[in-house]
Amino acid sequence: MDQFNYYRVDNLESKINLYLNDIPENVTFSVLPILKWQISNRDYNSTTISSSIKVTRFTSRSLLAESILESLQKALLVYNLNIYNIDLFLMGRPWLNSNEFKLQISDITKIFYDQIKKEIYEGSNLALLDLNNKNLSEKALKLKKYKYKNIYMDNYGEPLLDKNNNFIGYKINQTEYASILTYYNENKLLCNKLSIQEFDTNNLIFNGEALISWTDIRTDFGFIREYGKLNYYYDKNNNLIDVIVNYSCSSFPTYKTDVNLNKKIGVIDFETYGSNLGTGNHQVYAAGFAIKGHTELFYIEPGVTSENFVNGFCFKLFMNNNLDDYTIYTHNLGRFYSVFILKALLKNKNYLITPIWKDNSILSLTIKYNNTKVVILD
Repeated sequence: MDQFNYYRVDNLESKINLYLNDIPENVTFSVLPILKWQISNRDYNSTTISSSIKVTRFTSRSLLAESILESLQKALLVYNLNIYNIDLFLMGRPWLNSNEFKLQISDITKIFYDQIKKEIYEGSNLALLDLNNKNLSEKALKLKKYKYKNIYMDNYGEPLLDKNNNFIGYKINQTEYASILTYYNENKLLCNKLSIQEFDTNNLIFNGEALISWTDIRTDFGFIREYGKLNYYYDKNNNLIDVIVNYSCSSFPTYKTDVNLNKKIGVIDFETYGSNLGTGNHQVYAAGFAIKGHTELFYIEPGVTSENFVNGFCFKLFMNNNLDDYTIYTHNLGRFYSVFILKALLKNKNYLITPIWKDNSILSLTIKYNNTKVVILD
């Protein structure tokens, strides 16, 4: 579908309605919005435009459409895709929650993502935009004019009270309601995490997953809004003064030349297809790994299920000699691929699996097979 068909929320909302109606009532789905476009007569490129979104059959169509549309518009801006015809796919998979596993999940590690990000990017040449410059580029202007620009910290909208007159959040506008979590971060700065959710106006309660969220951090000069991969800087008068685009970093930390490199590293990848022209329940049909200078590719045979195919692929991987203590990288682990791996291997008692979770998302998988242990990371 041409990308401009999606600029209207009602068009996207009608398609999402058909998608959600196919989800069983008692199932939570993890969906990943994907853009695909043709760059030549034979070649295609694709990219994810947001993190995975957990939805059910009863998720608000309008809020989900707003969330995806906003991510789509940012992707078109950042990746300069306006010259292409774009296909938008929702890659879906039934979600597995941590409480569904019949194994002991130990050593849950809390990852201080904000601190890591600060250490990585501090002093780097970030895409810092001077918003007071009258000669702003078109891209900078669009980054400045985001939807929630004029909603400020401690002034989010009309306060919401529950039936006991306890404060529970804000009415942002006529259609959007936000719950709020207030806390202090590791730097002792006041933080407000806003989550736009479905709101039951009759019972005065929030329902479902957050489809849109951001965090405001109070600073000496005003506040910082961490919104997706963008950081918006406001002064004390609530003027937007700067935008930092973290993923446009042009320089990266370097190591000393005398460092001992870890050579126990490999990669795996899966290819999936979905029923109903790519938008339905996805299955793995191809997989491959590259490890110790050796690469192997595998394709599913007729009549073989996706779970059995992934199980056989992992068996082939672990048959490599001296694989112990290897770190295996794959993209979209926590978002997507972990579901395929877990669903296949949990049926096989020969594997001991220890996932590490954060906020119900998987950060890594440690898998033991006989005397061999590997860690799979995103």
